[in-house]
Amino acid sequence: MMQLKKIDINLNYSYLVIAKPTMLNNEFKNIKKIYFKILKNK
Repeated sequence: MMQLKKIDINLNYSYLVIAKPTMLNNEFKNIKKIYFKILKNK
């Protein structure tokens, strides 16, 4: 049973490692958009 849990955690971890860069990239694009909007409004 313990072995199964370990595999599950490893799968979740590798998913996070793969998903994080794309999420961060999207966040960065959104932040840039918002930032430019603020600059334009000043």
